[in-house]
This record gives sequence, C-alpha cells and structure tokens, in this order.
Amino acid sequence: MVKVIWLVLLLFIIPRLGYSQISPVSGQLLITEVQIAGSRSSEDYLRIYNPSNEEIDLFHFQLKKRTRSGGEYSLFSFPKGSLISPRESLVWANSREGLADFLSTPYQSQATLAANNSLALLNSQKIVIDALAWGKGDAPFREGSPFPQNPSPHQQLKRKQFQGEYLDSDNNQTDFFLDPLRLTAGQQADNLVLGSQTPKPLSSPAVLSLGMGMGLVSLVIVLFLKKKL
Repeated sequence: MVKVIWLVLLLFIIPRLGYSQISPVSGQLLITEVQIAGSRSSEDYLRIYNPSNEEIDLFHFQLKKRTRSGGEYSLFSFPKGSLISPRESLVWANSREGLADFLSTPYQSQATLAANNSLALLNSQKIVIDALAWGKGDAPFREGSPFPQNPSPHQQLKRKQFQGEYLDSDNNQTDFFLDPLRLTAGQQADNLVLGSQTPKPLSSPAVLSLGMGMGLVSLVIVLFLKKKL
C-alpha cells in the first residue's frame, strides 16, 4: 500500500516541477522584443518594457551591442526627458530607412543589429540592467545561455509571457522565442506559456476535462498496482 501512495504522489508532483524554475518578476526594465532585419538589413528595432508601478527616467541610460567577434559599440544614449511610464514600453529603432518614423519613436540612431550579436541596457551607473544574445559570439552580453537561433528578416525575437507578466528567469534561451509574424505598428509579444511554441491558455472546461482525465488514469494505475501487490 505504501508503494501505491508514493506512486500517486509522483504522478501529481513530477509534472509540476518544471514550472518552478521559471517565474515572472517585476521591478526592473526588460528587453522584450528585437528585430535585426526587415526588407532591408537596417530595419532594426528593440522594445524595452517597464514592469514596475513607477515611472522611470532613462536619462544617461545606454544601449550597447557586441558583435560576434566581441567588438563593443553604442546603439543609443538616452537623453534628458526619456521617461517610460509604468507597465509601458518604449522603442529604439534604426533611422536610416524610415522604420523609426513608422514606429513613431524619437529614440533612434543609425546603429544596426545583425546575426550573432548581443545587446545590453545599462543604467546611469553603467550597470547592466538587462541583456540579450542570439546566435553565437565571443563574450556576448547575455543572461544564462544565448538564444541559439538568429532571427530571419521580419522575424522578432520576443520575451515570453505567462499570466500577463513577462518571464525573466535570467536565461535568454528559456525566456525568448521567435515570432514568425511580420511587424505591425502596435505589435506586442504574445501571451506565451512555457516551451518553444505559442499555445493559447487553456479554457476552464479544457482544464477541468484534463484534470478529470489525469485523475481517471491515476485511479486505473492505482487499482492495477493494488491488484498486483
């Protein structure tokens, strides 16, 4: 009987262990979206999100990138009056081919992003607040492991969401996914759960049916083992 009890516990506990390693957090600025090419290689942009409940002044904050060889370059330095409201985003974009105007952002420069790059947001004390790397590179800005793939043209590398909050497990490979959709002016990251795909949240009837199904399977296993024991 003891063996049966342990088996039932394992059936319900093991599937839940993976969720404890990834949890949404709030309180610091997050890089949530990056595009490194569109119709032209210079159609680059990135999105920064403020998950806190307070307005943040980005004066003297910097965006920097590193190339595959490890060379470090400035993308943008935020001027006075660069404010990001609570639960809102701001966008930096390349200004060469009109993308910045399309996205209606004043935060623009002629700097570019490319395959196998990495980027970091630094505060006024030059401390890295958030970092993201994709592809391969020497000494990249990153959190955990770099995201292994390079985005294709018009493809965005996006931070996952769970229950309305962005995920931040300090691991680029875990926290991001590649969105195959083309850029639109007001595009936001999908409400993504765990994994590399983008499933929609289960409805209440689906959750209930799944729970009843798991319970029935567990009961059958318990009865089978009880008979064996």
